[in-house]
Amino acid sequence: MNTNRYPSQILIVFAMIAAQMLPLNLWAQRKPLTSNTDVVPVKVGDPEKSTEPRFVDAKHPQAKDLIRLFQEAAKYDASYNVAKNAYLAGKENYWLAFSLLAPQITGTYNTSTTDQRFDPNLGRTDASFSSTSYGVSLTQPLFNWVAYEKFRQGDLLTGVAEANFAQAQQDLIVRVSQAYFDALNSQDSLDLIQNKKFLIKQQLDQAKRNFEVGTATIVDANEAQSRYDLVIAQEIFAQADLVIKKSTLEQIVGTPIDAILPLSKMAKIETVVQIVKLNISIKIKALSRHRNSLRH
Repeated sequence: MNTNRYPSQILIVFAMIAAQMLPLNLWAQRKPLTSNTDVVPVKVGDPEKSTEPRFVDAKHPQAKDLIRLFQEAAKYDASYNVAKNAYLAGKENYWLAFSLLAPQITGTYNTSTTDQRFDPNLGRTDASFSSTSYGVSLTQPLFNWVAYEKFRQGDLLTGVAEANFAQAQQDLIVRVSQAYFDALNSQDSLDLIQNKKFLIKQQLDQAKRNFEVGTATIVDANEAQSRYDLVIAQEIFAQADLVIKKSTLEQIVGTPIDAILPLSKMAKIETVVQIVKLNISIKIKALSRHRNSLRH
């Protein structure tokens, strides 16, 4: 057996490694790593504008605001229209019940005409006469407990229908507003990710150029590429989320929506809170008057 077989193979491997590293050492001596001042500068420009139409677009001619979305949803939403029609029908219960306490007026009118014809041989002449009668009666019960209870029942049924309609109205306002603000939030998230993608793309291009000139390693370029791939995935997810939010809003409104208007810069939450408090105060006072009227 040749005992020098394995040492000779090891020497061959070392020689091959040395031959491969020699050009690298020469290249490193020719292009040494420099400081950060030698990094190729990249001019940062404005983010690229997407050619796809925006869902939240103040310049779109058919963009809809929140009030218009609610008005269209009120025409389409089934639960809201059921409550609205029930309210309109329930208001009539009050007047139907009130009619039992009101005076009852009855009017009658009768007319009749009589013609008499005789045989000419009898020597009597024909005759014709008419009679008319009419009358009006007014009845006012002094006390009718059954009618009074029916009146109170009709008044309560009207209040129930009004409360149900107000609840359905508030529910529709909440659903439309929630879907509207979800769409705004989704569009803002997509815009943020697209701006982030533009900046990461700048970093990726810079990392590739630095690697080409020898001022960065392949690890830096791969890390920049991985960050760019991640933001691309985030952009796809944000676009899908915006489509879902748009479909949800269209389902509530009942019509296709090309674009919606963003919130006005002059919008203030304090004004909305004051309007809500005033509306609640008016409803509480109206309910108190309604209860006092039932007690008396």
